[in-house]
Amino acid sequence: MSESKSRIDCLRLPDEAGVMLRSRLGLMPTDELRISYITGPGDVVGTYEQWKNGQTDARVPIFAYSTMFYELASLLDGHGQLLCEVEPPSDCTDPFQFVRLPSLSYRGRIGYRLGQSRRIRATLAAMDAFRPHLIVASSHVPATAWPALSRRAPVILSIHNTFWPMGRPLVGIQGNLKYRLLRRQATYPSSAVCISNECARQVSGLTDGRVAGRLVCPQIPSTYLETPRQRARRLLFIGRVEENKGVFLLLEAFASLMRDHPDLSLSFAGAGSADFALRERVEALGSSRVKLLGRLSAQGIHQAISEADLLVCPTMTSFNEGLAVVGFEAASHGVPSVLSSVVPAKDLLAPCALVFPANDGAALRACLSELIEKDATYAELVRRTADVCDLIYDRSRSWGSQLYLAMLDAVGAA
Repeated sequence: MSESKSRIDCLRLPDEAGVMLRSRLGLMPTDELRISYITGPGDVVGTYEQWKNGQTDARVPIFAYSTMFYELASLLDGHGQLLCEVEPPSDCTDPFQFVRLPSLSYRGRIGYRLGQSRRIRATLAAMDAFRPHLIVASSHVPATAWPALSRRAPVILSIHNTFWPMGRPLVGIQGNLKYRLLRRQATYPSSAVCISNECARQVSGLTDGRVAGRLVCPQIPSTYLETPRQRARRLLFIGRVEENKGVFLLLEAFASLMRDHPDLSLSFAGAGSADFALRERVEALGSSRVKLLGRLSAQGIHQAISEADLLVCPTMTSFNEGLAVVGFEAASHGVPSVLSSVVPAKDLLAPCALVFPANDGAALRACLSELIEKDATYAELVRRTADVCDLIYDRSRSWGSQLYLAMLDAVGAA
């Protein structure tokens, strides 16, 4: 089968993809195709402005979901409705319309739930005016909205966070209640695209296998020269600076290793609610070998990775990690990873990563020590980053390409 290539090289679709999808929907080849996309919290309008100029979003180091949505809708000759959290553009001339949803209040549980209700009502009202043939709903859409959405059009879930931490199923009275509610609500979506094997496993379990979930792999727009690396000495953390992302666990592990390895260093890139506490602990450690880089641009992230030997992602069980994209960004530079056991990226990054039990500081130290002291083990992980690069430059594995297949899944076999 021949393929259509997108203007921005992020998708692989069959020729006549729009005709095929319309046929599944019972439409004529020239009929209007309308797709609603309830986005996440990102700046989809800023991405749109760059996409109009044939550019990817320079603020993120991978292809943004919204960039791929614009490309997909264009290749399908469809009309897209984006329900988002930002102000619509003033000069939207393409077949897209933007609807700004009400802001959420984070002042208390009741205020948050009332805000969610307002947002859902606004979403449904906008969709009733647009009359979509298909609805794409990001993970930020509460499961309580799935039934109402499905009464308007088939719903494709875009799942980029797990419903519970990997390997930690919901237990107890509250956990069992949440699981039963999720199972009931999961009867409504028609298909899904999933950022990790774990997301796909959880969706399949909630739907008793009815929704298998199309597995995607993050796609890196550019290729990078790999700097030869023989030893693991420069450690790097990239992500939100939060306790449940394991930043303090990593700092403690480094502190116990630095005395025996005077050329060992650690850099933290990112920002979050634990910024001040992390800075205090770094200052108390009194070593110039720990650096706080703050929030970095996409270019800054790739620069930091290019100067590192090892990426560490020590996420704790209290955080529902959807994937951990940074491991793939690191692999594009030939940098291997150390991941906690609740990081779903470990499935795809297995060739070039070591995994330790989440929350276990001693296990993290042992894992780091093995790579620091065994150059051959480290060199093998570096070599096998090439296996992961085969995935992150395979555009058929992109979110947009798999979303098209999930659209076909949602409307059934021809």
